[in-house]
Amino acid sequence: YRSDGEAVSAAGSSIALTYAAALDPAINFNATNSLSITNTVGDINALSSSQPNLVLNAPNGNVIFAPGANFTGGPVTVSGGGSALFNSGTVTFATAFNTSMPVNVNGATVNVNGATPQDISGGVWTINSGALNLPAAGANVLAGSALNVVGGTVSIAGTGALNNAGTVTANGNLTLPGDFINQAGATANLGNLNIGGNLFNSGNFNVTAGTVNVQGTQIQQLGGELTVAGGATLNMTSPSGLLTWQDGIISGAGLLDFTGGGTYQFAGSGDRVIDGLNFSFTNLTLPNGSLTLQSGSLTLNGATVLPTGVELNLNGGTLTNNGNMDIGGTFGLTGGAFTGPGSLTMSGGSLNLPSGNTVAWTNSGALTNTGTLSLADSTITNAINNQGTINLGIGLVFTQALDNSGTIVAQNGSSTQFGGGFNQQAGGVLELKGGGVNGNISVNQGTIKGIGTINGDLNVGNATFTPGASPGAITITGNLNMIAASVLTIEIGGLAQGTEYDWVNVLGAATLAGTLNVVPYAGYVAPVGASYTFMKAGTRAGDFASVNLAAIPNLTYSPATLSLSTGGLPTLPLPTEIPIVNPVIVTTQKVALVEDLIDNIDREAQALKPVPEKEIDVEVCP
Repeated sequence: YRSDGEAVSAAGSSIALTYAAALDPAINFNATNSLSITNTVGDINALSSSQPNLVLNAPNGNVIFAPGANFTGGPVTVSGGGSALFNSGTVTFATAFNTSMPVNVNGATVNVNGATPQDISGGVWTINSGALNLPAAGANVLAGSALNVVGGTVSIAGTGALNNAGTVTANGNLTLPGDFINQAGATANLGNLNIGGNLFNSGNFNVTAGTVNVQGTQIQQLGGELTVAGGATLNMTSPSGLLTWQDGIISGAGLLDFTGGGTYQFAGSGDRVIDGLNFSFTNLTLPNGSLTLQSGSLTLNGATVLPTGVELNLNGGTLTNNGNMDIGGTFGLTGGAFTGPGSLTMSGGSLNLPSGNTVAWTNSGALTNTGTLSLADSTITNAINNQGTINLGIGLVFTQALDNSGTIVAQNGSSTQFGGGFNQQAGGVLELKGGGVNGNISVNQGTIKGIGTINGDLNVGNATFTPGASPGAITITGNLNMIAASVLTIEIGGLAQGTEYDWVNVLGAATLAGTLNVVPYAGYVAPVGASYTFMKAGTRAGDFASVNLAAIPNLTYSPATLSLSTGGLPTLPLPTEIPIVNPVIVTTQKVALVEDLIDNIDREAQALKPVPEKEIDVEVCP
């Protein structure tokens, strides 16, 4: 060790030097194998070196690279309690520069060469001014580390990728001729720059300002969140550019643009979320997984297909349907707006509009259902052709006509308004499960059954009216109209009206026709003298042309009272206990009764006509 500037050399061996004072910056160290230098109290000032392996350690200071330093040997490794400082001039590394301490470039030009990617490690690399030129093989930002380009520039010499597992922040001063790979858990905050290759995102990729141009042919959203801030643009410039969305969130209030004429594609089976951006798709077929609109907008043109097992969720924003949506999977709506003139076809899929939703539904195209609709708390503005199942919850209004040849169930507590009318065709079933329907109901064919209230008229055509839920009651606040082909089926399972046998309460006028079928419920046998009033009406016209009572013996129908009864006296109940008495006492009582009877007969005979006395032989039976 010398402090006068003389070189220290050791040919063919290694040098390990430890200092307890500031290391003279004018000293050059050369060894043909390796050199390790530690300064325990201050900085290390590093000049040029040709060491195959140079290690500089300043546990209580900085490693300061002097202007013009040129490291022509092997890798240079630095560590310590401070930072690696590049303050001026040009510093060149022939191979890798390894660090476990932060790096600050404050005006120098730092050239890192070599055949392998440069690791950004040791904490934060801050480029305040000057330049950091990375090797053609690219660079790796390691987890827990960051590349922060405040001023100056950072560039990769060739087409190598920037692979980020930590944090990268840059605005217009980062040159990336190759791919940008943002790994899961990583963060990239970029603005006003070009990515010469492709973009692969599994972490948090944020376009913070201006335009980020992706000049390659691929943007792959693999997971995490891709955010384009308001006023910013993420742009694909290649005519064959393709955004492939497998998983994760695409968000922000900015613009996702394709100036080169590229397009979107969904792939994989992930859960995709739109949160703030505005998307438009034509002839979209969503593959496995889900697509959720949280905020922003989603416009669907042409033929949109959701296959079986795929989910489309509207939680917020505006979903505009301009074509035809064919749903074989699940369409869930809890918030936002569903609009547009397009049609909706439920091809065996399910649509869920739950109680408490805040959806503004103004979609006006025809809705054809062969799947399942579970609806509540909304105004439905489509004309509906139901061939599947519709479950009616609370707070529902249908403004257009609803034609039913499937099954519609009014759940308990529901109250549904059919503003455009309800018409049921062959195979249709309308079942009230304690719910109510408002509006005139025309059951041309099929069946209407259950318990609940019809706030309007019920028109029964060539159909079956089966009140009750085996058994039960239906109230019709308007009129009941039946025709010759109508069938009314009444179940009897006891003597209590509306709970043990069916009951129809018509507050308006009842026009009766067709057939009355009366059947027992659960093997019920009507007792003698029982009566069942199954219908009441404000006024009444007509009667049943055919009455079938054979299923319950001894039952008769009374047209005047719209009741059923079994003739004869009521059957008295048998005693539950039979008293045991003394047979001697019973015999004595019988003898006394006979003697009294004889005395009474004798007195009556004498009073009518006196007769001569004579003996009468009486035989008393035991």
